[in-house]
Amino acid sequence: MKKQIILGIGVTVSIAVSALAYSFSYPVQGDGSNLEEQLNQFYNRGHSVESANHIELYDFITVGKTKYVLLELNQQIGVATLVRGITGGYKIERLSTGDGNFKEWIADSGDKRYLFFGGRNIGSKIASITFTLEGQAYSMDIPEKPRFFVHLEMDDRIESNHLDLDTLNFYNNKNEDITNQVDWNGSTVL
Repeated sequence: MKKQIILGIGVTVSIAVSALAYSFSYPVQGDGSNLEEQLNQFYNRGHSVESANHIELYDFITVGKTKYVLLELNQQIGVATLVRGITGGYKIERLSTGDGNFKEWIADSGDKRYLFFGGRNIGSKIASITFTLEGQAYSMDIPEKPRFFVHLEMDDRIESNHLDLDTLNFYNNKNEDITNQVDWNGSTVL
């Protein structure tokens, strides 16, 4: 009888410790209410002195168990990649920022491939984009807002992980090519 009680206590303690460790592994609430705080901690990890960072969250796209969040961190456009756990919470898997106005990449989810494209659309001048990837032509509508985040399912045979920027063209709402007017590196669309 004592052995069963000790075994039961041991199993209960083991489950409690595992649940606690799991919850620390997925610290972002399912509703994202603490995402800015968790992103700040993630960004500061490994630093002896933490800095207060200016974080603006703009939009998100969920594909399967992965949520991609378009953001600005200290005025740099970026994307946080979150993975949902079994309890509905998220862990931050990756945080990427850069000096340019846009972020783009191709990612896998299950047996599908998706292109993600987001960034600044100052003055909402960009209405759509077109590009060719491995011989296939694609187009995407861009929402009329200062920061946009869009995605589309790609042909699963595409092997590239990024756009061929030489084939990327930007268009305004009159379908006029404005590629030469788009500022890739600064913070405005000319």
